[in-house]
Amino acid sequence: MSLETSTSALKSTIEKLKNLQAERKSLLFEVEDLKKMADAKTDTLESEVKALMNEVKTLRALMFGEETQEHEPEQQNKNAEAKITQLEGETNTPKDRQRYKGSFLSLNKNPK
Repeated sequence: MSLETSTSALKSTIEKLKNLQAERKSLLFEVEDLKKMADAKTDTLESEVKALMNEVKTLRALMFGEETQEHEPEQQNKNAEAKITQLEGETNTPKDRQRYKGSFLSLNKNPK
C-alpha cells in the first residue's frame, strides 16, 4: 500500500467520521424536539379528556339531576396551547420549523 493510498483512505475515513458526527447531532436534536412535542400532545389530550369528563357530568346533571363539580377545561386548553406555541419557537432552524409545522398545527387544533 502506497503512502498516497494510505493518506487518501485516512482522509476518507476522517470525512466519513465528521459526517456521521454531524448526522448524530442532528438526530439528537430531532429526538429532543419529538420528546417535547409528545409532552405537549399529552398535555393537550389530558386537557381534552378533562373537558369531555366535565361535559359528561354536566349532561348527566341536566338529564338526571346529578350534582356536578366545575372544572376549568378552557384554562387547561389555553395552557396546553401556550406550551405548543413555546415549543414552536424552540425549534432549531427554519428547516426544523417547516418540518414540524404540520405536527404543531395538528396539536394546536381544539375540537369542540
